[in-house]
Parts: sequence; C-alpha cells; structure tokens
Amino acid sequence: LKRLTTVLMETETATNSLDADYEMEKQALHNLCKASTAPALQQDGNQPGDSLRALSVHYLSTGLQRELQLAGLTQENTIRELEKSVIRPFGARRVCPRDGLLGSAFVDAISSPDNVGQASFMLSYTWGYTIGDVVDALVQYCSRHNLNPKRTYVWICAFCINQHRVQQALGRKETVPFQNFAEEFGSRVRGIRHVLALMGPWHAPQYVKRAWCLYELAATMDVEDCKLDILMPPREAIGFTKAVMSQPNRIGEIWEVLGNVCVAQAEATVQSDKINIMKAIQEGPGLLALNGRLREKLKSWFADVLQAEALNLLGMSARNCPVRSTCVAQVSHILAELGRHDRAMSLLDEARRRGQAVGSDDACYLVNAGHVFAAAGDHQAALEHYSQAHSKLEKQKHLQSEEGARVLTAMGAMKMKQRMPAKAVEDFSRADDILKTSSLHIRVPLLLDLALAQADLKHEKMTATYFQAQQLHEMMDLPALATATGVVMCSRNMMSSMDRCKALLHSHHQKGILCTAGAAYNLTCLAYLHAQCALLHDGLARAEAALELHNAAGTLRTPFGADTFAILACLQERLHLPSAAANRRKACEIREELGLPADCTLLPLKYCQVSSCVRALVEALKEDDEQNTRQEDMEAYAQQVKMKGLEPVERNWKRVKDSIRQQVKKETAASIEQKQVSISCLPWSFDLLSTMVT
Repeated sequence: LKRLTTVLMETETATNSLDADYEMEKQALHNLCKASTAPALQQDGNQPGDSLRALSVHYLSTGLQRELQLAGLTQENTIRELEKSVIRPFGARRVCPRDGLLGSAFVDAISSPDNVGQASFMLSYTWGYTIGDVVDALVQYCSRHNLNPKRTYVWICAFCINQHRVQQALGRKETVPFQNFAEEFGSRVRGIRHVLALMGPWHAPQYVKRAWCLYELAATMDVEDCKLDILMPPREAIGFTKAVMSQPNRIGEIWEVLGNVCVAQAEATVQSDKINIMKAIQEGPGLLALNGRLREKLKSWFADVLQAEALNLLGMSARNCPVRSTCVAQVSHILAELGRHDRAMSLLDEARRRGQAVGSDDACYLVNAGHVFAAAGDHQAALEHYSQAHSKLEKQKHLQSEEGARVLTAMGAMKMKQRMPAKAVEDFSRADDILKTSSLHIRVPLLLDLALAQADLKHEKMTATYFQAQQLHEMMDLPALATATGVVMCSRNMMSSMDRCKALLHSHHQKGILCTAGAAYNLTCLAYLHAQCALLHDGLARAEAALELHNAAGTLRTPFGADTFAILACLQERLHLPSAAANRRKACEIREELGLPADCTLLPLKYCQVSSCVRALVEALKEDDEQNTRQEDMEAYAQQVKMKGLEPVERNWKRVKDSIRQQVKKETAASIEQKQVSISCLPWSFDLLSTMVT
C-alpha cells in the first residue's frame, strides 16, 4: 500500500507538471493567434515564419554539416534522404510560427544573422541531387562573385517549406494542390528576383528531365527583371573539363540532349502535377514556344561554359593538339549556331594565333571560319573560305579524304544558297565519290543534298540518288540528321529539329530562295514534326504550303513531291478529311511514274504519329477534362432535380453514364490500335453521353 501510494503521488506530481506545461503551451498559442489577428507588421527574413527567410551559405557549409554527422549521413546523401533524417527531425519539437502547430520548417528553427536571413537567391534543383553538390556549388558561386557566405542567403524549398505539413497531408492521402505549389514558387521568385538553377550531372542533367524544374525555369523567365544563373557542381565541372580534353566529340551529345528538352517528355513524381503544368503551359505560351525558350536558355548557358573551357585549353602549352583543335572547332560551331558569330570568330582567331589549328597550315581555320560566315548568312564569304581550304588540301594532296569531302560538300551547299545548283551538283558528286566507303551518318545527308540539287535541275539521276539515300537511311534507322544545306532528315524523334527547320525557313525567306525543292522539303519536315506533336491543323497548313512551293519550283512530280502528298494525306486522314484518299493516290502515282516502290519515302509514315510521350499526355489531359465535365454535369442534374422537386437518382445516373463511357472508351481504343482515328479527334464530349442517357 505504501509503494502504491508513493507511485500515485509521483504520478499526480508528473500530471500536474504536464498540465502546467500544457497551460503554458496553450497560452503561447493564444498569444500567437492574437498576434496573427493584429495589424500586419513589416517583416524581414530575420523573423521566423517570414516567407523569404532562408539559410546562409555559411550555415549550409558548416552548421548543416554537423547535423549530417549527428544523423550518420554524408555529403553523398541526397536531399530526399536528408528530408527524412535531418530536415523534419530538426524542427519536430518546435512550434511553427506560421500556423501555431507543433513541427516547424527547418529554417524557422535556426537563429543568428550569420546563419539565417532574408533570401538573396532562390535555388531551383531536384531532390535527387546530393547535399554535397548543392553546397559546393553555392560556395563556389560566392567565391567567384565575391559574396560573403555569412550574408548570402539561399531559399531552398526542402529547408524553407514546412515538410511536416506536407507529410501530414500525404498521410491523409491529400495531394497538395498544384496551384498552391505554383503560387509558393511564383511569390518567392517575384520577391527574391534572382534564381540559381543547378545543373548536373554534366553528361545527363537530371534538371532537364524533371517537369517541375522546367516549369520553375520557365516561370523565372516570365518574371520581369528576374536574374537567372545556371550553376554546375564543382566536381561535375571538373569531370566536364576532363571529358572535353579527352573526348571532345561528347560535346555534341550534350548539345543534342539540350536540343531535345521537352516539357511533355519530362517526369513528375505526381502525375497530376504534370497535367496541371501542361495545362498552365497550354493556357500560356504554348508547348512549342515554351520548349523553344527553354532550349535557347539552356544552350546559351552551355555555350558560355564551353567557350570558357575552350579558352582554358588554348592557354595550355601543347601546340597542334588534335583534341584541342576539335574542341575549338565544335565550340565555334555551337557559338555560330546561337548567333554569336563575333565570339566564334574571336575563338578561332585565338586558336590560329596560338598555332593550334589541325595540321601545320590554316585549312582547319578556313573551314571553321567558313562555317561561321555561313551561319551568319554571308554565303559569299563562306564560299571564299571553303575554296581557299580546298586549294590548300589539293596542294597537300589531302583532297581525297573525309576532310576533303566535307569541304566539297560545304562548297556545294553555299552554291545552292547562291542559286547555282549545277555547280553544286558537281561538288556534291565529287564528295560522294570520296565517301562511298565512309560511315553512313556522313554520306546519307550528302545524298539528300545531291538529290535536292538534282531535283531543281530536273536531273535524270535524281530518282536514283533519292532511292539510294532512302535505302541507306532505312537500313541504319538513323536519328534526325542535318545536311550541309540545313534541311533535316526525319526520323522517329524530330523534337530537336523544330528550331533548325524554322531557322532554315526564315533564311530561305530572307534570301528569296523559297521556290526550290529544298525549301519545299523543309516545310514538309515541319508538317511532319507538327504531326508528331499532335498539332494536326498546323501541320496541314505547312504541308499545303509545301505543295505550293513544289508547284512553283516545278518539283511536284519528284520523290519529294510524293513525300509531301503522303504527309498531307496522313494529316487529312487523322482529321477525317475526305481529300485524304485522293492525295495518297497522287503520292503512289508519282512514285510509280518514277519507277520507285510505293513505300519508298524519306519521311516514314510510321513516325508521322503522335509521339508516345505526347500521346500519353493528351490522354491524361482528356481524362482530366472528362472528369471535370462529368462533375459539372452532375451538379447541373442535381440542380434540375432540386428545382422539379424530384427524388435525386445520382447513383443510377452515375452508373449508367460510367457504363456508356467505358463502352465508348473501349471502342475508341480499338480504333486507335487500328489507326482509324486520331487521338486528337476522340469523342470525349460528355454531351453525347448525356443525350444517350436521356
């Protein structure tokens, strides 16, 4: 009894203590609520709960590292792993100053001006990055820009958003609305106005594969006077430098990755987020316009990095190094493609001054300078440089080489631009004779250029050249390739070719050389690309314009004219237009007239379909629209029932409509498999179903 009495007394004491703590906590919460209803005061980032409160680079590189050690983590752990083991536990026992509930954001549990303050930068990144890469990149950024790490505060969502509330919502199976996240991000961008986008790894950036990252990048570019810097983690920068020095040809691989950036192909952890992102894009700039802006920004950053690396390589002592020369050549081409012609020529001149052109003469310099002039639209200057390079190679007896063939091809392309197709055919033919045993990715584009030049001349060998190019291209299933004249050979994925096709069309218009087979073929390629993006009406307009150009150039009864008729028919079929059959017959008639097989085409119709990623996205968007329509339908029906004083039968209504909807979806899915109907023309409207039920 004594022991029991003692235990009861101890329990009562503990209970009283807990009650006292509870009363204190309740009073604190009461004061907090009272303060929240008072007139708003001017806040700053030093105050816990401020929306722009952020961690300093100094704290990230010191204090956070101690928290990592205590949790048994290292710099190789990802942000996602930190969120569970460090970020949430750190503020678990603290009251959130934002909502008065237990569990605060990491940043609200930190004090001291050296560690926390009002954000001067905002970081755009993925949770798949390691904390070491994030911190090292920010430390390096401070060092390069002479910033004090103790007064440089970076807003990072993982640390600055209350992850307790996010996890609690997920535990209740609630999805945080897209609009909330979008508004959170947009308000910070407008408040901070300086975004740092972290790009890595260099050979396959995760950033360009995440829908949210691309959305953030686009949102940043939409805010007036908002600065955007793209960073690379230091170890990735070192790896990039080593790769450029040892394997400069990999530069083209990264350039291709950046050229293929497409929001529709990006991934999102929550599928509904991607759907909402796509809706926001459709209501705003549009998918193609946004993709173009994103690619331009990413390519611009990459070109700056490449130029710096190329200049560093030129500063090294070794002379006549082929690897460095290849790097300089590729960087100059990229700068020229972006319209930075002066910088490209400056780089080439520096390489020439240091004597690091390929070989012991200036042939390489002349060829690369010719490429820059060609990109600038100065075709005469480009042809002069190519001709000088040709003369030097001929004197050295190196003309019968792959390098010599490239020079001849470039000369032919400039003569085509200057409306000299006969001379262009001579150069292309000589180059083809040299390349007969070379790799197909070099020879096939040359054959296409040769066939286009022959088409303008009504040359008797044009059909044979086209057939040879088609057979080789089909045999290798090559990706999209650009020829010397700039036109693109179509393939399974032409997303990266959109900008090139549009630029070439603009160039043809400026130079007044639209009435050629090449210009018509380029327009046909644009129609083909629009078909892949499910933009059927845009593609149809371009295919019809291509036919007009063929007619004006007199190249309608050529294999290229047949290709245009075939693409036009494909688009018309998907739009259920009656003229599709007639245009398909015309394509077959032209090929039969020329002695070509009925399926001989450089534009395979099997690729003239909506790409898988776009198709899946269209289906998701349609499904989402359907659900919204059904909800509106149900509300309207319920309102009618209420007005008429009838008993509601929502369940029966829903069951009947669901049954019909499933049947319609089953039938349309079968039609898609049989390629009888376009994904963009499915009868998703619920009006028809409502009529059927009635």
